[in-house]
Amino acid sequence: MPLFHVHAFHLLHTPLEIPLAYLDKIDQIVASKGGKPFDDRNRKMYAAMVLYLDDTVGELVGVLQDRKMWEDTLVVFLSDNGGPIYIPGSANNYPLKAGKYADFEGGVRTNSFVSGGFIPEDRRGSVHTGVVSIADWYSTFCHLAGVPHADPIAEQAGLPVVDGIPQWDAIANGTDARLGVPLHLSNTSLLSWPWKLVLGTQPYARWQGPLYPNCSTVSNYTKLGPNFVDLKAFDRKLIYTKDAKANAALEWQDTCGAGCLYNVRDDPTEHSDLAAIVTHKQRLVNMQNQLAELNLHLFSPDRGAPSVTACVTALDKGGFMGPFADSEDYYQGLAPLTVKQRAQNLVEKEAIEAVNNHLNASFDVIQAAIIHLQSTGSMGNLDSCNASTSGVSTSH
Repeated sequence: MPLFHVHAFHLLHTPLEIPLAYLDKIDQIVASKGGKPFDDRNRKMYAAMVLYLDDTVGELVGVLQDRKMWEDTLVVFLSDNGGPIYIPGSANNYPLKAGKYADFEGGVRTNSFVSGGFIPEDRRGSVHTGVVSIADWYSTFCHLAGVPHADPIAEQAGLPVVDGIPQWDAIANGTDARLGVPLHLSNTSLLSWPWKLVLGTQPYARWQGPLYPNCSTVSNYTKLGPNFVDLKAFDRKLIYTKDAKANAALEWQDTCGAGCLYNVRDDPTEHSDLAAIVTHKQRLVNMQNQLAELNLHLFSPDRGAPSVTACVTALDKGGFMGPFADSEDYYQGLAPLTVKQRAQNLVEKEAIEAVNNHLNASFDVIQAAIIHLQSTGSMGNLDSCNASTSGVSTSH
């Protein structure tokens, strides 16, 4: 019987959490390889989390092998964005520039592989050099299942066409399915292999060292960042200081203005902006125009407004966040609330309603608290340095 299974790991994400045994395990692995002990708490935590993920993938593969399913299986491992390099995200995209939330390669070029007995023998152990978007996998799976990836009903409802490209033939044959087909990375970035256009102000526009974060990151964090660029309250952006220039510095912002141009085949680390070179002027203009045209058709649906009903429904369901509109038949098997829980819910509902009725004042209180924490250096507990193991620090 055909099987399609998606295992969406929520592990490699903040908050950084891992069973304590894995912290010991990662220490043992590093020591056995002759490496130096971790000098940074978050880097050690992140490494242990990756190890846990690796073990979990190994267990899934083991089950498929034990059940004699491996030879007929295609496994696709992928990520939706580059690692978050802000603290406490604490990932590392070395040697690429930047990370999550940025259009530079550290934010959009991710690790991916395919495996399983379904892979042609002559392609096993090889590196696929074609361009693949995460948006291509839906179309690819449809192709493998022998069904079209188009969705006429959605198109009739006014939704855009599915723009993913089936990739399997290109992967199996070692060709590029997107050769000559631009990849619309965002409203401020376009990839037309090997050329890449980046526009506007970008966060985290720096390169990490091989050992990042480290003790120098921790010691400089409260003054130099990198701070979380998407910190919000009630869906409104929070700032760390009223000084716009200082706030931009804390988020490691840099600007490409009307466009930075890179050849990411020859310069994957994006050290050489070619936009000012005369011989690339027409290419820059063409890509700017192409991006502007693509942005006219950018799908950005109305996702509705925040609703206090979501919080109230979660309280009534024992604290489980989930659907809250037309959801009468959604929640099943939940234990009835105790008298103590119902009493506590009444208190929390009153607090939620009070905040909801004074959103602007509540936002102002939170904003003032963030600025105070930043100015007093109290944000520095988001990571820590083990001074006894720190040596020469790697540049931030």
